[in-house]
Amino acid sequence: MQEELIRKHRWFWAWADDREEAWLREMAQQGLHLGKAAPLGEYFFVRGEPRDDVYRLDYVPMSKKDEHYYQLFKDAGWEHVGEMMGWQYWRKLATDSQADEIFTDNDSKIQKYQRLLAILTIFLPVLIINVTNMGVFSLREKYPWIIGLQVFSIFLLVFYSVVLLRILFRIRMLRRR
Repeated sequence: MQEELIRKHRWFWAWADDREEAWLREMAQQGLHLGKAAPLGEYFFVRGEPRDDVYRLDYVPMSKKDEHYYQLFKDAGWEHVGEMMGWQYWRKLATDSQADEIFTDNDSKIQKYQRLLAILTIFLPVLIINVTNMGVFSLREKYPWIIGLQVFSIFLLVFYSVVLLRILFRIRMLRRR
């Protein structure tokens, strides 16, 4: 018998991963269990019996994962559900203990966001160079579409900066706890 897959779309921001975890738990309580997460807010669920599953997310780039990483979670009772662009999705049946958290202290949570920032910051100079070089080119008369590309690049740089600032703010809030 083939499993029934249900596709849902929902957008979450990197600094609001706790909201994504809560939503995934709600889905499990309705009998929809995460099978796969895909870019651009696409989720695939397997229909089953309703359960109170806790979902937790970790951000670990490909280069940082090894067998020890997965074993650590398995030993703590977590099931690796999938991965999406460096985000690791973990699941386990809910209990009333601290074992429902993959991070037992704020420093570990902060490190998760710092790993994400490190990856995102790599692309920031490229965006800055792209925006500043477009203003230098004198090709606007010959290629009027360059103005549209420049406006788009500026928008992208502003958006990217807001994302970085929101993640930094999340780190700051965790440090205050």
